[in-house]
Amino acid sequence: MSDNVHIGFICQAGRLEAQSCVLAASIAARLGDSVRMTAAIGGIESGRPGPSDRTLRFLEAIGAEIRPLENPLSSDYPIGNKLACLKILETTSRVALFMDSDMIVLDNFLSHLEPAFQFMAKPADALTAELDDDEWKRVFADHGISVPTVRYLSTHTGEPGIPYFNAGFIGLSSERTLADCWIRHARQMAKARGRHDYHLDQISLTLAVYDQKLDVRPVSENLNFPAHLRPVPESDQTAVVHYHQPDRVSGSRRIRNAVAHLLDDYRMLGPILTDDPEWRWAAEMGPKRKFRTLPRRSPRCGGPDFIITGIPRSGTSLFSSCIDGLGDAIVINEPAEVFGALEHPGGFGLAAYYQRLRGQILTGQAVPNKVDSTGRLVEDTFASDVRTDLRYEPGSDAFPLGTKNTLAFSARLEQIAESMPESPIFFCIRNPISTIASWSRSFEHLRMAVTGKARIGTSSDPFLAGVERRQLERIEAEPEVEIRRAMWWNFLARRALKNINRLEIVRYEDFSEDPRTLLHVAAERIGETKRDARKQASRISPVTAIDRSQEISDFQLEVIRGTCATTAMQFGYDT
Repeated sequence: MSDNVHIGFICQAGRLEAQSCVLAASIAARLGDSVRMTAAIGGIESGRPGPSDRTLRFLEAIGAEIRPLENPLSSDYPIGNKLACLKILETTSRVALFMDSDMIVLDNFLSHLEPAFQFMAKPADALTAELDDDEWKRVFADHGISVPTVRYLSTHTGEPGIPYFNAGFIGLSSERTLADCWIRHARQMAKARGRHDYHLDQISLTLAVYDQKLDVRPVSENLNFPAHLRPVPESDQTAVVHYHQPDRVSGSRRIRNAVAHLLDDYRMLGPILTDDPEWRWAAEMGPKRKFRTLPRRSPRCGGPDFIITGIPRSGTSLFSSCIDGLGDAIVINEPAEVFGALEHPGGFGLAAYYQRLRGQILTGQAVPNKVDSTGRLVEDTFASDVRTDLRYEPGSDAFPLGTKNTLAFSARLEQIAESMPESPIFFCIRNPISTIASWSRSFEHLRMAVTGKARIGTSSDPFLAGVERRQLERIEAEPEVEIRRAMWWNFLARRALKNINRLEIVRYEDFSEDPRTLLHVAAERIGETKRDARKQASRISPVTAIDRSQEISDFQLEVIRGTCATTAMQFGYDT
């Protein structure tokens, strides 16, 4: 075993037992005897029970040294254990490396520890300290430290600020020490604030680094990937994943494959995960299980995740019901979680939601969906808008997974395309006359042309361009509902035109006339076969596109033609 790199992590009774065992197994599997490994046992100073004998035997069996530690801050602040762990590690090898227990190593990263450095960490995902420059300067002054000139960007939200690090992956050269200084500043902050704040460790880490005048080497997300904020990339240079809660990565094929291999290589790990409710999904995979990897796809093929959106009352639910069950495909109709996901800082909330949703399905959890009495996805949400909890049994962990939403997804097309670049986006559209006629006898927000929800799809939406927000302001201020409807349809259709190269356009009229052809295209885009498409097409009841022009007033018809004709023409509609 090499003393060149010494990796340490915390293990204590409770949820950290299984987490630390997964981390230790992944270190052993990916780094082998090239590193020294220590499991620092926390919680014992408070008189609480320690980790189980089974956990300790497993850690020792894969080469981890067991060292007790005492929390230098407070037994009620378990995060303080990492400061003591770093103290155990520093000066014991060329590089001391502390890792949070909720990490998993996917690839050998030791080359990143060359050449020599003094301090290594990743800038924080977001500026969670919530201190502006002036507040930081006061904190530095209170601790008698000079304020650094340099500024970093938070890696997820892209916010500039005084260097502020994620304390989950800390590298330290044997030439320098840091732990005692870190502990001293953390204690001073806790005393001044009268409490141990959640992010006390990270704020005091910044103070200690600059008090010690360490040369800093910021590292990328490859060594500390925030899987609680974004889905784990299927194939890139990511070597260390920081997941926070196991269910956040239960839908990641890369993580599932990695854990399956660990279960195969380290048989003692299975019972440990079985007894932890957060990890039971992994234990139930069992050793030697093989997971289907993504097939090599042509440039026209997307990934296993896909989006269905479009203008309301343009066949999005009908199209979704036809895609659901196409091969292994599963579609969730209007999940409530997408609104929060689309507002999540950093722009990757929807992608992260897909990873969690896939995990829920693969682990047999109930997922709410809008289905009819036969269990099929509803074809018209106005006729049936009730959610039922369903459990799915996909044939593979790489099953195509889609969600459908009209207005929220339409408002965030750029965000979705940029954060989920391999995911096809199907955009459903219908001629404006029939669409608006349908609005007039549908949900109230469509009848009244209410543009969106709070900060999504309205003039307050921060993700829309300034010119689009001003257009929405005019729509929202228009007193005549017939005019407002036409202006809104035109706005939504222009959103599609703006993103036309990112979309698969599905015209309602084309789909009702020839569903088989469009199902073949959709099958190719989500990775299913033409045979699956033909089989699904045989189940579809005939649909007729009805001319609704007689159902609206002459005034409404005139407004539609005067407002929407030019835009509609670009989709092949003659109003």
